Amino acid sequence: MNRPAVALCPYCGGHTTHKKVERLLRGGKDAAIITVPADVCRKCGQHIYDWETGLKLEKVRKKLAAGQTGDFQPVGQYFRAE
Repeated sequence: MNRPAVALCPYCGGHTTHKKVERLLRGGKDAAIITVPADVCRKCGQHIYDWETGLKLEKVRKKLAAGQTGDFQPVGQYFRAE
């Protein structure tokens, strides 16, 4: 959906730039990287998502939490180092 970018950050009042950003989402024991559009504040770095993008992020989180990752593309593994 095409929409006008948010001109000012609602958190700090800085100017924003519309671009694609990567998000790391976690749910259950799994995580996923997703690229989505966002308005990014040039001052504080806050990412501002439109309604549709927010719904998409929540859908992926729920799938991760339920272990429904069959349609996700594997890109590596997580390891814990102590």
